[in-house]
Amino acid sequence: MDSIIFSLLSSGIGAVIGTLLGEHFITKKEEERKKEVRAIALKAINVIKQYANGENTYDMTSAEFNNKMSLAEKRTVIVVLHKLGIPIIIPPTTVFRIESISFEKKPISKDELSAIEAQIEKGYCDHLFYLDPEKYFDENVRLRTVRSTAIRWVREVFSNSVIDHNARQVIYPNNWFDSFSYGEQCAINVFRSRTAVEWYFNIKNEADINKMDQLVRDIEVGLWDTSLYCDIENYQNLTANTSINSQMTLFMQNMMNGQNQQQ
Repeated sequence: MDSIIFSLLSSGIGAVIGTLLGEHFITKKEEERKKEVRAIALKAINVIKQYANGENTYDMTSAEFNNKMSLAEKRTVIVVLHKLGIPIIIPPTTVFRIESISFEKKPISKDELSAIEAQIEKGYCDHLFYLDPEKYFDENVRLRTVRSTAIRWVREVFSNSVIDHNARQVIYPNNWFDSFSYGEQCAINVFRSRTAVEWYFNIKNEADINKMDQLVRDIEVGLWDTSLYCDIENYQNLTANTSINSQMTLFMQNMMNGQNQQQ
């Protein structure tokens, strides 16, 4: 009996020790893996940090960054870098290419890079490593495309338009649509309709440059996304129904006012 109990205790203790040792090795291996990917991210920061002198900008680092960072290394850390504020250029109308990373022409701040290094070293970004960069950067490619089209239309067409204040009608440059594909024209139809208002023009009937610049900024931050995703037929049906409802409401009010006056 004693031997059976001893055997059971030995097996139990052995299982517990085995489990604890297994968990210890798994935890240790996981921590080593995290340190390895953090080191890759720090390597990327150091490549950029070499240029953090004077008035150097991020775009100056693009060539060296792509040469010194392997494809696997870039794939591991590029999402983390973008999330932490490194100004990676995301193509507005094409898919993201991990083979050739480009940076914006933005001044490099050594203090900002040091702060990013601290976040990486402390493990605050561990959950972002290995996120698929193509999926991360390309999931909103359509949105970036229509925003880019709308911005181009504002700068090339709307900013060169005039308004007839009497007719409350915007007059666009002749044949403006020649430089836009049919798909692009369809994509900005609702946006174009909603921006065709006097507010964007000055007393000389010309486009107000400051308001045009503000319109571009509004597009960039997503304030016009609803219009850029709205189908023109749905928009026209909505405005038609709204107009009919307004007319019916006015008609009913007039009828009630007439009845009250008769009484």
